[in-house]
Amino acid sequence: MADCINDIRRELEYRKKLLKQYEEWMRHAPEGRISTRRDRRGNNSPYHQYTDRSTGAVRRKTIEPGDSKLLSQMKLKGYIANCIPRLKRSIRGVERALNSLEEFDPLEIARSVKEFYADCPLMLEDISQAETNAAWENLTERQNTLYPERLRYQGPGGMYRSKSEMIIATQLARFEIPFKYEPGITVGASRFYPDFLILNPNNDELVYWEHLGLLDKSEYQQAFVRKISTYCFHGIRPGDNLILTCESEDRPLSSLKIERTIRAYLL
Repeated sequence: MADCINDIRRELEYRKKLLKQYEEWMRHAPEGRISTRRDRRGNNSPYHQYTDRSTGAVRRKTIEPGDSKLLSQMKLKGYIANCIPRLKRSIRGVERALNSLEEFDPLEIARSVKEFYADCPLMLEDISQAETNAAWENLTERQNTLYPERLRYQGPGGMYRSKSEMIIATQLARFEIPFKYEPGITVGASRFYPDFLILNPNNDELVYWEHLGLLDKSEYQQAFVRKISTYCFHGIRPGDNLILTCESEDRPLSSLKIERTIRAYLL
């Protein structure tokens, strides 16, 4: 819970900093706005409308080919002008959410109550670990029965569908990290077979590893986006409990990259 609240606070500070940058930019932005009018040929012609500070009169200047910088700045000004009120509303919303959140720290609760309850946080950790271990033991790997002819690469524990998956399995086995290949899992209303499900040796939490071996194929990209969207909606998120690696024909996945990924997330 504390980590979640800290993440929200960091996001709030980022939005406030962004708002300050936007407002500062607007103070030095070109005056006026960009509009269009029909010329004699019936075409829409852009022009710059602004107020002459010396006379107070409204001026209109046709945008010429050499005014690309002005046009770009005015477009950016219009976009930022739309961003600022929405950014302010989002900041107020995040502040209200933070004010309504209460940190949950089992150790702090244990310190604030009688000594009789001091060991309860450790009991909670035992319960959580027992649930994770039960979930791990009940999972059966190699449940994906589609395209068995693609299982062509021999590696630790059996055959794999790609050379890269075989190398990932080899590196996981090298570091003695428990994993299961293509176990059947239910995520919401969907049935998936993640490339690897891993028991993180640091905290005994489940980590999913998906390898994008056909990223340069559009139909594969679309299916993968749907899969990741479902994952994220149900709490399986990159950078948290989901590892993503990818490759294409001209940029294959190397053993070194796999080792770096394992060291970053699992060791």
